[in-house]
Amino acid sequence: MNDKNPENYASWVVIIIHNVGNDDVKLKNLEVTWGMLHADGNRDEEVSPDKYEGCIIGPDKKLQLNGHQRMNSPSGTTGKFDLCDANDGDKVIRRFYWDCPRFAQPNTWTVSGSNSQWTVEDKGANLEGALGVITVDVMKEGN
Repeated sequence: MNDKNPENYASWVVIIIHNVGNDDVKLKNLEVTWGMLHADGNRDEEVSPDKYEGCIIGPDKKLQLNGHQRMNSPSGTTGKFDLCDANDGDKVIRRFYWDCPRFAQPNTWTVSGSNSQWTVEDKGANLEGALGVITVDVMKEGN
């Protein structure tokens, strides 16, 4: 039985990765250490990180990751993933980390690493409340 209490959905994040270039991007090393991933449009349908592992995001394609806290849990949602160059031995483009605690603030959204062949722009992360909808645009230079 699902508890539809809105407090069970207070800590959430939606990450939309958009490949705005012409070279394939691969999602790797997705890990959710607190909370869960859920299906698009259904917060009660849990999705394993394995569903996304190795996903290729082609030119002008998007991939959406949805995360939130577990029902009646005192913790929020925390996770990480890498975006990799699918055509260059899966070299890491950037590493991403999120932490949206349920009762403590501030939230954390970190983009780290550097692959000078790629441009990555992100926007939308909230430092308080829900981490919110974050968009990540990625493009290989020269494309």
